[in-house]
Amino acid sequence: MLRCGRPKRDTEWGKKVLIDREVNRGFGAADIRWAFSDHETILGLGLNAVLNVPIVLNGSVLGTINYLRGDPAFSSREVEIAKQVGAALADRNDLRD
Repeated sequence: MLRCGRPKRDTEWGKKVLIDREVNRGFGAADIRWAFSDHETILGLGLNAVLNVPIVLNGSVLGTINYLRGDPAFSSREVEIAKQVGAALADRNDLRD
């Protein structure tokens, strides 16, 4: 079973990704600050682009895949591929309770 590494459910990010099961894609310092409490560390590493994909099975979020990089921002194509990876992970029997 996948677990979210930090208690984020009560944040705006948590509502978007964990409750509403939406992908979060952002670029730039403001988007990194919005998504991460440790934004100073992330920005200090030169990471500007974020992509968070919920792994959903039967309407429940099992966990998330979190991608970070410098430049460029994640493309729509990369978002679609990441969503496919999330769906493939949700299908794995060993990740379920």
